[in-house]
Amino acid sequence: MRLDDFDLLIDKNHIKGKFFYPPEKYKKNRGIIILCHGIPGGNQDPGDPGYARLAQELGEDGFQAVIFNFRGAGESTGDFDLRGWAEDLKGVKDYVVSLDNGSSPIVLFGFSAGAAVTVYSCAHESKAIAGVILCACPADFNSILKDRGIDAYLQHCRDIGIIKTPGFPFDKSAWIKGFHLLRPENWVDNLMLKPKIIIHGDQDDVVPVEHAYRLYEKALDPKALAIIKNGGHRLRLNEAAMNAAREWLKKCI
Repeated sequence: MRLDDFDLLIDKNHIKGKFFYPPEKYKKNRGIIILCHGIPGGNQDPGDPGYARLAQELGEDGFQAVIFNFRGAGESTGDFDLRGWAEDLKGVKDYVVSLDNGSSPIVLFGFSAGAAVTVYSCAHESKAIAGVILCACPADFNSILKDRGIDAYLQHCRDIGIIKTPGFPFDKSAWIKGFHLLRPENWVDNLMLKPKIIIHGDQDDVVPVEHAYRLYEKALDPKALAIIKNGGHRLRLNEAAMNAAREWLKKCI
């Protein structure tokens, strides 16, 4: 499978990613899937193939896939900031559209906080988006804002390396507002006529499954809901969840 690297400069941060192209048997790709990761957990699993594996599987289905790291994560520079993540996704999406000249349908495929950013991005930049897949998407960020506590969470972000710059965030109030601004349940009904599927594990111990029901209730048709039996939070590694996503793509895109 052919792949190309890219490096975008967004807000002085280098946002790095890769394009995965479908096999040559497909004369034209069926669409472009932009994969949006969640907040890193901090513990690297040596057996985890990463998002590249999912991108390759989507390629076998005839889709071109795009993976990238939001600022502060992976190979990208910068510090974790949820509002900044929205800017990163907009930049990647605009770059993909510019290369494709708008000839292919584009789907945003988000996981956890990446799914939250997906909702916000599609609600504000929906023209080029043909569909949305939301995996383990929170309806709100109360687990960070209230349950865990901001100072404790900021220290966690520093400990796992997604905040590297001393003194960041320089405006803590503005950084906190990003979580309020991107609250998915405030935006999911703005996706209008975009086909969407919400996929969630019924045993998710990070984002409880009731978040999925809240989002589904507020979302407008066309919409679908897939609750994965015995599914946890890391749905990218759950075969049933990814099969649900791929089957939805085949039907809707």
